Amino acid sequence: YIDVGEIKSGKMTEVPEPVEKPIPSEWQEFTNKTIGKHGTLVVWKKFDKLRWRTSQSFIRNSEVIIGRMYRHFIKDGTAEISLNAYREVDGKFENVYKHNARPNDPIGLMADTVCPGQWEKEAPFILFGDGVEKFSAVIGGKTHNVEVTFTVCKPGPREAGGNSPIGKWALQNQGVSIVRAGRELELNRDFDVKSDSRERWWGVEVHFPPKLDDIFGVTNDKQSATEFFNRDLEVDAELEGFSVNEYRELLEADDNPAVLIYDIARSIRRNLALMRSQNQRMKEGESKRKRK
Repeated sequence: YIDVGEIKSGKMTEVPEPVEKPIPSEWQEFTNKTIGKHGTLVVWKKFDKLRWRTSQSFIRNSEVIIGRMYRHFIKDGTAEISLNAYREVDGKFENVYKHNARPNDPIGLMADTVCPGQWEKEAPFILFGDGVEKFSAVIGGKTHNVEVTFTVCKPGPREAGGNSPIGKWALQNQGVSIVRAGRELELNRDFDVKSDSRERWWGVEVHFPPKLDDIFGVTNDKQSATEFFNRDLEVDAELEGFSVNEYRELLEADDNPAVLIYDIARSIRRNLALMRSQNQRMKEGESKRKRK
């Protein structure tokens, strides 16, 4: 367990070594019903400094993050995440809220998700262009693939506008989703035009296997990919005093893994330019219809 109060007081100076013990009796009944033979029980208690006043609102907001991180596992049935709230009455725990986490897909291709309104059951985005571009890197003689998926919103969400529920959902999930072996590490905002509210209407997902952790700079806690950002080969070549071809040849001769990131970043920039143009045309068409 981790106790913030014990950390602040100095009583807990490091995460204790785990000790195998039976699940506490007060939780045994609930775990038998929810996690079966395999799974993980996470207990949150002694809440403070929360923005949400009720357990239900805390769970609903947690679902947005949990559903995004584990969306692929939830969607394919590999994992089921049950979110429950309990009230202690006379030493016994009474269930007051129960909800299975739904996927939260930032590139908007999944149906039956946390999206608001009709988009809960219907995917709000569609594939853009060819949809998926594939890249690869060879490590130890084996080829490992990276898939980059591009999406744009359908006319319905775009016409609803940024202040609509679906518009607010899109803003909340804006960025390039970095996914490692099915689990999202982070939403990368390095490719965004921060001042443009239309950025919410495109989606990009970069999906790579664990064998490419070093190339992507995956941290020990598996929470971010530090080597993945908007890297530009032309800019870096100029800084180093080489032509683009010379610099690329040098990197390839050294088997520099940055070549893969350069190629993916270039593909994202190219597709984003096209997607932004399409979204702009969609907005202009919407304005014309309103003036008629």
